[in-house]
Amino acid sequence: MHLFRTAAVNSFGYIAKSLGPQDVLSVLLTNFRMQERQSRVCSTVAIAIVAETCGPFTCIPAILNEYWTAELNVRTGGLKALAFVFEYIGPQLAYYCSVVTMLEDALTDCDLAHRQTASIIMKHIALGVAGMGCEDSLMHLMNLVWPNCFEMSLHVRSAKVRIYFSKSLTKLKILVLVLSSTRSSPCSWSVPSRIRSATCL
Repeated sequence: MHLFRTAAVNSFGYIAKSLGPQDVLSVLLTNFRMQERQSRVCSTVAIAIVAETCGPFTCIPAILNEYWTAELNVRTGGLKALAFVFEYIGPQLAYYCSVVTMLEDALTDCDLAHRQTASIIMKHIALGVAGMGCEDSLMHLMNLVWPNCFEMSLHVRSAKVRIYFSKSLTKLKILVLVLSSTRSSPCSWSVPSRIRSATCL
């Protein structure tokens, strides 16, 4: 069964490469607006396959463009697609710093599912860019991931992300981040206003 799945994945990648990734992507991104969840999930995996076969530069700009729409399903699908893409491409993540703005928005969103998916993306980023000189961006994003580590909801399980950050950041930098956070008040420390307002409701 695993061989059949691998063959199907490879076949889809070759088809996308022969037809052109943009034509395939336009169809897959349109599926994010469908009501059927299965179609949206399959489309996110297919986008990751296209990114692996044709290059991430063919998919990431289109995903970022779709994310900034008002539809909730499209935004959620864009985040899930980016999570699968980053899981597939590995160390090539270091060349795609343009996703930082998208992650900032997702990590401070009131929607718990968005914060959970963004934390999964951060896990892949932390593992993929280890030792590639991206510490400044990781420290910035770690400030946004850290408040979510204390979220008690079942939808947001970000505590394990700290372990993956220790692979990319030195223990000294993580210690400095923790110590600096304990000096500030619990209400104002690094927690974006959108998260604070959501948790107070």
